[in-house]
Amino acid sequence: MKLNITIEIDDEELFNLKTEEKYPENGIGQEMNVSQYARFFDDTCNGWTKDAEYNLIFLREQQDYCNTMLKSKGHLFLNEVHDLLGIPRTKAGNIVGWVYDKKNHIGDTFVDFGLMHDYNSDFVNGFNTTAILDFNVDGDILDYI
Repeated sequence: MKLNITIEIDDEELFNLKTEEKYPENGIGQEMNVSQYARFFDDTCNGWTKDAEYNLIFLREQQDYCNTMLKSKGHLFLNEVHDLLGIPRTKAGNIVGWVYDKKNHIGDTFVDFGLMHDYNSDFVNGFNTTAILDFNVDGDILDYI
């Protein structure tokens, strides 16, 4: 079961997909169906290199680490993931995240960075060093921790 919530955040915190200067090569001029939590993994992030294959390995390892943290703590906030990747924190990131409970599934019970979405095909295939990370947060988790 996926929780749907609405969170009001400042306009400057919203991810604006219509700003062409921030589009990765495979997304220029395209409208992409991503959530408000999507962010770019690019040269401003921790662990990014000019090597596309290394970036993919790095992101998969970070995703695995986040899943380990989720299982060990029982919850994980989006800002904790942002911190690992060097992505600026957001107001929403203090509220939304993931909950892991074997008995009462709140959401997906796992962290997914969205690497396998169609818009990341050039990244996954090594043609682009930049990825769009669209995190599969469960929503507002404050009442579940």
